[in-house]
Amino acid sequence: MCLGAAMIDVLLYAFLAGIGVAIITGPLGAFIVWRRMAYFGDTLAHSSLLGVALGLLLAVNPTISVIVTCLIFALVLVVLQQQKNLASDTLLGILSHTSLAVGLIAIALMPDIRVDLLSLLFGDLLTVNASDVITIYVVSAIAMFLLVKLWNPLLADVLLYAFLAGIGVAIITGPLGAFIVWRRMAYFGDTLAHSSLLGVALGLLLAVNPTISVIVTCLIFALVLVVLQQQKNLASDTLLGILSHTSLAVGLIAIALMPDIRVDLLSLLFGDLLTVNASDVITIYVVSAIAMFLLVKLWNPLLAITIDEELAQVEGIRFKTVRIAFMLIIALEIAVAMKVVGVLLITALLIIPAATARIFSKTPEQMAFLASLVGCLAVILGLASSWYIDTPAGPSIVLSAGLLFLISLFKKNK
Repeated sequence: MCLGAAMIDVLLYAFLAGIGVAIITGPLGAFIVWRRMAYFGDTLAHSSLLGVALGLLLAVNPTISVIVTCLIFALVLVVLQQQKNLASDTLLGILSHTSLAVGLIAIALMPDIRVDLLSLLFGDLLTVNASDVITIYVVSAIAMFLLVKLWNPLLADVLLYAFLAGIGVAIITGPLGAFIVWRRMAYFGDTLAHSSLLGVALGLLLAVNPTISVIVTCLIFALVLVVLQQQKNLASDTLLGILSHTSLAVGLIAIALMPDIRVDLLSLLFGDLLTVNASDVITIYVVSAIAMFLLVKLWNPLLAITIDEELAQVEGIRFKTVRIAFMLIIALEIAVAMKVVGVLLITALLIIPAATARIFSKTPEQMAFLASLVGCLAVILGLASSWYIDTPAGPSIVLSAGLLFLISLFKKNK
């Protein structure tokens, strides 16, 4: 009977401890998933072993020493990320494995203290006692209280940054997409978008800001395409197909050959708008402002060469210069739009709002303005469906744009 009662106590404490942890890890894990902070959590978890070692060394309660150690590591990481000397995943990798190694060595150098290392590394729920259960529920209650207090600000940050980023991209993709539709350059935009994945891989390999590497890569591909088109050995669509899929394949292989660098491939391919932070929003608006300034300056020359290239050249417009500048604008926007809809869906955000606006427009300026409005509306609808139906944000935005286009066709037929 005593053995049975003891077994019941063991299972009861294990059950209560597990439930106490699960209750707080649920909502906390939701934000970690939304903000793509899994590797950050992994780093803090690894640093906790060092916290245990310090607690044993200093004769401090291990729970307190782990909390302090994790907090110090988190602050150190924030400071290092602001310097931007290394990518976040590289910093996380360094801190994660270094702290784990130091913790293991520190415990090994304490021969007078018996430590069950396996239980620290993999847990041992069946050894939990009443004191542990009380500690778990007290700490979980504090964490839940803080999370409830911060819930709305945290949600506001996630949604606000996503909304601002999406609108920032949609405003410039409207008029830019109008020219892509007019000049029948949808496949060209697709090629540059695919090449941007190679730009990301090169940026990671060379430790360069991905936005810069993507812009440079897209521009190089655009210039290569212009040179190849002039030779006229192959049709333009054939060249575009070759460059598009080759660059995408090379980018995928290059990323696969970097095992030491953790890359979220799905977010690159299809976007991950809900992970956008303040720095991303600033980058998007700065780049979009530059692109908009260039587009306004080139508006009349671009219109002229779109209507009639030969007549534009007779009027003294430098056709090649305007064309290269236009390609630069596309490259700039692709670099920032990757975060919103990803490599495979960027072109959709360029052409669908513009095609929708074309039905209701009488002048080029009207079409550009309406395309931006349609893009902004698609962002709002896509974010709403992503939030309430739990669908991917990037594809949801593109689907919303597609539905708006279908509705516009129905209205036209009516």
